[in-house]
Amino acid sequence: MHDITKVLLTASGLFLMSLHSWGLTPGQVKPLPTDTLLNRALSLLPDYADSSAAYAEAVLRIAIDDNVDSLLFKSNQLLGYAYYYKGDYRKSNFFYKKTLGTQYIATHPQAAASVYNNIGINYEILDEYDKAIDTYLQSILAEESIGNMDGKYMTWINLSILSVKINDIKEAKRYARGALRYFESRQDSIQIALCHQNLGVAYTMEQKFDSAMIYNQQALSYYLEQDLKFDYLQILFNTVVNHLQQGNLDLAQYYLKKAQPFRSYIDSDILLSGTYKLYQGRLMLETGNGAKARVKLEEALHLLKQTDIKNYQLETLDNILKSFVPAAQLPGYKNYMNEFRRIRSEMFSQEVASNLSKAKVEFDVAILEKNLELQEAQTQLHQRLNQGLLIILSLITAAALIIYLLWRKQRSQNKALFQLNQDLTEKWKISNLQAYQKHGDLFQDIHSIMEDKKLYANPDLTINTLASAIGSNQKYVSESINTHHGGNFFQFVNAYRIEHAKQLLLRQPELTMEAIADSSGFSSRSTFYRAFKKATGMSPGAYAEQGKYK
Repeated sequence: MHDITKVLLTASGLFLMSLHSWGLTPGQVKPLPTDTLLNRALSLLPDYADSSAAYAEAVLRIAIDDNVDSLLFKSNQLLGYAYYYKGDYRKSNFFYKKTLGTQYIATHPQAAASVYNNIGINYEILDEYDKAIDTYLQSILAEESIGNMDGKYMTWINLSILSVKINDIKEAKRYARGALRYFESRQDSIQIALCHQNLGVAYTMEQKFDSAMIYNQQALSYYLEQDLKFDYLQILFNTVVNHLQQGNLDLAQYYLKKAQPFRSYIDSDILLSGTYKLYQGRLMLETGNGAKARVKLEEALHLLKQTDIKNYQLETLDNILKSFVPAAQLPGYKNYMNEFRRIRSEMFSQEVASNLSKAKVEFDVAILEKNLELQEAQTQLHQRLNQGLLIILSLITAAALIIYLLWRKQRSQNKALFQLNQDLTEKWKISNLQAYQKHGDLFQDIHSIMEDKKLYANPDLTINTLASAIGSNQKYVSESINTHHGGNFFQFVNAYRIEHAKQLLLRQPELTMEAIADSSGFSSRSTFYRAFKKATGMSPGAYAEQGKYK
């Protein structure tokens, strides 16, 4: 029934668009008022985004033909909403940006603030964080210009979350604290809880677990009072992780038990249930119950596989593998290791596919923009021709023929330009897709040579040395690592060195720390210690000692 309704609504919207495009006037048909069309478009969101877009596009055509500025703003804004709910965030931003070119926006700064905020949200979803920050700052300026401090500091909360995503912890804390001071003065409990939650995440990333605990506890209290179960459990699980990382097993167990009254709610959600079992298994593993931990972790893995969240699956598999140590030759260990490698490979392949998909979406948006510009140009051309017809009627046959020939020439040129634009955009698409594929292939070469030839074992390894080894150059190698690894060259190499050191600590405990550091490619023992502790949260000795009891 819902599908039939959606089809009928979409058809009616497209029919209205067709009436206007055919040039029918109010004397020939009785179209719905534009305000009615806009209200219908808005009422269809979020469930019927396709139908909403059809109504909004009908109004946009009217706005372009009649050059009504307020309609241009409202129809483009509604199209931005519709494409957001359709999940096409680039097209959503395309229409939002169209609103910024209207006169309406200059006289309605509150509308400008809302548009900038929506654009920032879309960029954040697309992981284009620099653009998201720029538009959030524009939103703040618009909010300040009209004295809307609530809107300003709510955007500060967005910036705090975004700063955590890009590892700018200093800025994350600055925005969260500023928003916290403001909302405390307003006694806005829900915003205060969000600020506490963001500060808890920021301090956790700094490994300042005591401070993180204070803010997490305050957020926990609020979410529990308001019966916001999902938010409460998220913070609760973060608190458990904090204590596990500090080695406070009693406190980790204490906070995990606080989730027990919500077991029926947890069991109703696959992600929460899988996460809960993951931390139960981790706690059993830390207390030396490897076999019991493995059973619980296998249950978690079964659930988390249904969510398709690869990071959680890898974390669970990593803990399952630890439960086999030191019996690493058992068949079960090998099976889970193969699955671990498969999922890690899938994540890499998905990242490459995502980059290719992003290029295709950018291309589609560029084509949409060109088509709309052509549509506007054709509309303006038709308007000029209609005005000229009144003069042509009073001219002699020869003058009318000349105007007709000029019109034919103009139309031929427009077609030629349009064809040229299509050819150029197709070449651009092919070139852009090849560039993304080339980056993915280069990173595969880098990954293979690092593992096969163990280049990381050379303490004097440089990016130039690596580039020469695979027949590339420093610029391409650096861009490939930054794009696909997410860190710089030294972080990339150190990841291999730490992993190699872990294996030596567990499999060859008789080696000295100097020998392990040297074999892993570290220039000195002190450098090895610092890098290892930063990556694992514990010293090499503690890691090796821990491995004996797992």
